[in-house]
Amino acid sequence: VQTCALPILPLKEKDTMAEMRENMFENAEVDRVLNEMKEPLNKQFLAIAKRKTKILDPKKKPKGDGKKPEAVEEPLLTVEDFVKDCDRAKMFVDLKEVVPDPIRGNPDVNVELEFSRLDAERGFIEAQDREMAMLAMLTGDDQLMAQSSTLDFDEYQRLIAFAGLMMFRSVERMPPEEKVEAFASCLT
Repeated sequence: VQTCALPILPLKEKDTMAEMRENMFENAEVDRVLNEMKEPLNKQFLAIAKRKTKILDPKKKPKGDGKKPEAVEEPLLTVEDFVKDCDRAKMFVDLKEVVPDPIRGNPDVNVELEFSRLDAERGFIEAQDREMAMLAMLTGDDQLMAQSSTLDFDEYQRLIAFAGLMMFRSVERMPPEEKVEAFASCLT
């Protein structure tokens, strides 16, 4: 009996989400790009974020009798806000192009760019604090559930990294930090 030499599922040996998470959370070059783009990303985040949750700012002095510090609004982002922003920037694409290589003799480069609403929603989930989301689901606590349905700025940066890695996942010649930088530049 002869078995098939080719795997039936070509990606069965490759955990692409593990690779993506590694580049999202543990890649120094991706971190450098996010740090360099912090100002325009923060401006974009503040422009689209909802300001629903109130927190107490430890640096702010309390007013009145000093017993009740005034709550400060913290900007938070919902998945709908991010999807609308991507749609506004025309980031949802499914593009397949053949680009001639500028070096004579090299084969043309097949470029596939894909980024969908589903990718944006998946990125939102991947960027969240996993422990907080799990605790919210396990306890059913309404306040924790509300907190786990929004992202703060640090989580937003991870979302941008994920989105860039997803959009340019088929462009193998492009290093992860360039994928993130390209997405962030187009969005901002």
